[in-house]
Amino acid sequence: MRVTWVRFGLLAALAATAVACSTPTGSPPPSTPSSSSPPTAAVPGQDLAILNTLPARMAPDGVAIEVGQPNAPTTVTVYEDFQCPYCARFEHVNGPELATRAAAGGIKIHYIFASLLDHKLGGHSSARAANAARAAVEAGGFPTYHRLLFDRQPVEGTDGFTTDVLLQVAETVPALNSPAFTDAAVRADTHRQWVTASQSAYEMSQKQYPDGVPTVLIGSVDANPALYDRDTLRGLLDHTP
Repeated sequence: MRVTWVRFGLLAALAATAVACSTPTGSPPPSTPSSSSPPTAAVPGQDLAILNTLPARMAPDGVAIEVGQPNAPTTVTVYEDFQCPYCARFEHVNGPELATRAAAGGIKIHYIFASLLDHKLGGHSSARAANAARAAVEAGGFPTYHRLLFDRQPVEGTDGFTTDVLLQVAETVPALNSPAFTDAAVRADTHRQWVTASQSAYEMSQKQYPDGVPTVLIGSVDANPALYDRDTLRGLLDHTP
């Protein structure tokens, strides 16, 4: 099944605030449990233990955040918006699988963050969260912080990723407890130009893969039919060179 964006005008967004991430055809809303899409992480302690070991750096293009070993044979590209509930659902369902494979050296993950929900619903939550995530690359701890931001995702459209909330989440990641992260990067919005470049990269990707967020590619293979199904994604990962 494909994920597409339902484009509402501002009045419609105000009338129904939970509209920004469109619902995949025939699937339950993100908060509804199902066998393939639990609303919370599976084995969160084990998941975070793996994430804490993963290296992260900027990819050669200067836009994607690369997680895993740089010489891993397969690149998985993930386009996300930190406000999008379906991105959170993807991370809860298939994030642990990607992390495990990255830790084993089979894949590296390129994360590209959109901030389109700020444009659709107002506020700056997506951009603030993306800036903080980018700052976590230099500070260390990006893989864990990325996951925790989705675990603490505010209600869509509430502009809930305030600076204080972003720093509260970071308090649980030891590498991020430093003035270089909290003051010089997060409070000062140091990476605002990168946030704009990342949104532009997302917009360019939509010309070829017009699925909105999340969009996931395994190599050049469109993995969106497997976004919320662990077994199907595993099969794609196993058979994509």
